[in-house]
Amino acid sequence: MTPTLSEGDIVLLRHRMAKENEIVVVVHPRHGTIIKRIGPSGQLVGDGPDSSLELGAYDSDTLIGVAILAITPSGPRRLSARRSEIHAAD
Repeated sequence: MTPTLSEGDIVLLRHRMAKENEIVVVVHPRHGTIIKRIGPSGQLVGDGPDSSLELGAYDSDTLIGVAILAITPSGPRRLSARRSEIHAAD
């Protein structure tokens, strides 16, 4: 999920139904527990330019939670539903 998230970031989840463009943690049948974004077509996608791995469609039955906050070395950040928006937490 680079550049939105980096290895070692801690992610706070909320247990609710996910919407398009939100970052979710799901249990993928081949890759185990992964964190990805729900793309416009309902596909699981990464944020990086080289995120071309085919992960298939989002299935709400595999949802662990929706990512709402990332704790990074530079401090906490709210995670928005849009790919380009990450706001510093108040």
